[in-house]
Amino acid sequence: MQGLLHPKPISLLRVMWDSGLFLNCNVYWNCPTNCRYCFSMLNRKSHGNVGKTATDKALGTLVSIINTVHSSRYNDRDPLQFFLREGYPVMVSNNSDPLSSLEVEHGYTKQYLEVLAENGNPVNLLSKWQGWAGLDQDAYIETFKRNPRLWCSITITADNDDSLHKWEPGAPGLEQRLAIVKQLTDAGIMVDVRVIPFIFGDGFPNGDWDDPETYRPFIQRVKQAGAFAVSMSPLDFSCYDAQSVDDVCKQWVADNEWNRSRADIKWRYYSPDLSMIEEVSRIWHAEVTAAGMNCGVHQSVHSLVSDGTDLSAAVNAPPWHDLSLSWVKAAHRLKQAQRDLGAPIVTTSAMIAEYITRGHKHADHRFDWAKLRDIVPHPQTNQVYPVKVLHETAGGTLADVIQLQTDDIVGWADCIFSDIATAPATLMQGSGGQIRDDLEGVLISYDADNPRESWAACRTQQGWDGRTVEELRGALLVNGQSPWDETMTSEVSEDA
Repeated sequence: MQGLLHPKPISLLRVMWDSGLFLNCNVYWNCPTNCRYCFSMLNRKSHGNVGKTATDKALGTLVSIINTVHSSRYNDRDPLQFFLREGYPVMVSNNSDPLSSLEVEHGYTKQYLEVLAENGNPVNLLSKWQGWAGLDQDAYIETFKRNPRLWCSITITADNDDSLHKWEPGAPGLEQRLAIVKQLTDAGIMVDVRVIPFIFGDGFPNGDWDDPETYRPFIQRVKQAGAFAVSMSPLDFSCYDAQSVDDVCKQWVADNEWNRSRADIKWRYYSPDLSMIEEVSRIWHAEVTAAGMNCGVHQSVHSLVSDGTDLSAAVNAPPWHDLSLSWVKAAHRLKQAQRDLGAPIVTTSAMIAEYITRGHKHADHRFDWAKLRDIVPHPQTNQVYPVKVLHETAGGTLADVIQLQTDDIVGWADCIFSDIATAPATLMQGSGGQIRDDLEGVLISYDADNPRESWAACRTQQGWDGRTVEELRGALLVNGQSPWDETMTSEVSEDA
């Protein structure tokens, strides 16, 4: 018998450095929406995780943790406690839908939101809103409004119910979801719509994938419903998903060989060709911004489709959401540095982490390495993490935390960063592994003229552009200047 609630009601969000959301509040363990592409469900199937440790006492656990951070037992070297007490943003919920039909029966999400509002944490509530029709909607809207820094995200992956019912069997149809967007925005709640995943062929079947007219009517309807932003990112399946996806997904992958990335086939069961991601992202960004909304696109191309100043091209969030510790700041700086210096940029994860945290009010705060397990996918086998726990007793700063995540991202089998946004490089003597330095971390390349751009961690399993390690290291300083030199012109503003 699986438990009702997730055994970890609050944890560090593994990719805190991308979106600016530092904490993940998981409410329910299962999700009756049953989306075929759900990363959480596929991961659990692949690893045989059936939730034997799940518990129905998680709400009490959440309350106990928050009580602790406001008591004499508070440990400021514990990042979970620190981020809670300092009011860092929370996602509800990354691992299952918080407003599914389970909420109608049990009502725990509403209680979680009330606890977080009382603690003062900004909240992003992400849902397909399966259970909304069965809830006391006025009461829930009042709960949302109790937190002045709460915004809602509604996933709508298609402009037709056939696709929605095929890929998300338990979720509401198109009209119902658009009506929820309007209901919430009319109540004064900020809402963004997420076309994540964008499903080639099925999602928008009434036109060519590279024709703006295919998407314009849907985008106009989202605008009319009152959303402030739209995000779009394509469907992909990790190599581990191959053993867990159902026959519908397998057939779809077989039907989409025409748009499948050949460069990433070694690492992923399916990912779309990056040139196609770039093209469809450009279309969405142009159409959504023309409609007066913000538009976020896939991480590997966001700085290509925008002019370098549009931070919402990477992260859609209300204006009060703090992105100062996000990789967005670094990605835009790399683009400006390449423009200023006139050459592709190669830097290191250490330099990026230092730049992102430079001047932040908590830049010098130290955290116990042993308390950072949530952000390390496989802490026992990680090459770096156990050493830090045992030997770096002084702990790590925010820069150290971001570097740890950035270095490790290229090894995450369940993360699209490890493939689509990765640039292979060639080692001189043919040895394998990442190109890294014990102090400065993984090398990061940026070349806006190459479709595998954005800030890409270098792989070495195959050749890419023929550069050797020595040539890459030589590019750390381009024309004698560092991409992070504060004296350079066109400096990114500190608000980035």
